[in-house]
Amino acid sequence: AKREPSIGLRFCPVFLDILRSGTPIGILARFRNYSPKPSAILNRQTMTTPELAPWLQRFFTEYLSAQRNVSHATITAYRDTFRLLLKHLRKTHRRCSHTLPLEILTSDTILRFLDDLEQQRGNSIRTRNARLAAIRSFVHYLSDWLGPELPVCVARILAIPFKRYVQVISGFLSRQE
Repeated sequence: AKREPSIGLRFCPVFLDILRSGTPIGILARFRNYSPKPSAILNRQTMTTPELAPWLQRFFTEYLSAQRNVSHATITAYRDTFRLLLKHLRKTHRRCSHTLPLEILTSDTILRFLDDLEQQRGNSIRTRNARLAAIRSFVHYLSDWLGPELPVCVARILAIPFKRYVQVISGFLSRQE
């Protein structure tokens, strides 16, 4: 009969299996703190650059609705922003949306997209800043998940400043108004 190692403490059989296998605690499905990573993180050997589509889907389904619990109006505004951005990327890079890598999101690309919103679509500066806020929120989410593996060109998007605009301040009303 095979004798168990004498450690001085009695362990339950699950922990003995873990000790024998060398698997660190916390990544097995039978533990409470098990958290599956996105496929882009798990398959780093096969995937040279993460793709944009799975990260966008995870951003909307898990982060905005489950973790942050933002309103439906916010999710709709963010959805419209990324629809417009993907349409712009398809037009300028002539590739399918589901095959776009994360490296396609550069500060120059985002600036061109924001200028296109103002010039072609006639959006105001306020709308442009709202679209930029949605993109920045996505980049913050990516930087939390990917950390130092986030492409540098994507991290530079956070340096894009919001555009200043003149707020119309309503003064005092006269008796006639």
